[in-house]
Amino acid sequence: MKKHVELLVFAPYGDSSSQVNEPANAKLTLVLEGGFWGNPKFTGPGITVCESSKRLVEFVRENHGEDVLKTYSFWRASTLREKYEETGLVPWNDIVSCIYHPVGCSEPKREMSNEEFDDMWKRERAMEEGMLQGIDVYNEMMGY
Repeated sequence: MKKHVELLVFAPYGDSSSQVNEPANAKLTLVLEGGFWGNPKFTGPGITVCESSKRLVEFVRENHGEDVLKTYSFWRASTLREKYEETGLVPWNDIVSCIYHPVGCSEPKREMSNEEFDDMWKRERAMEEGMLQGIDVYNEMMGY
């Protein structure tokens, strides 16, 4: 069995990829059986990046219908199979690339409030400092 699992993860248009583990979004997650690289359905001789993306969009359409494509963005992710099967969560740093955003989406992008934006960057800075200097610095920056 492969050590990693390849997934397509979803968040409503206007939300970031960090929202893929929200319960409503996580239930949309699709496993790419056979993986992504080396899977003749998505990669290989004569399959351009554009063609690969079209095939991934069609895969989503087949599994979730057209409505998801009108309101959700999705990303390709590669994560440890054991952890994913255990928790059902995809770490945001395992999200590899954005595949699709709705075109001409009728729903406006969700605007972040200043407080949400500040909180997002506080978590980001704390995580970076924690990786560089340890968990105590992370906890200090988060105010724990």
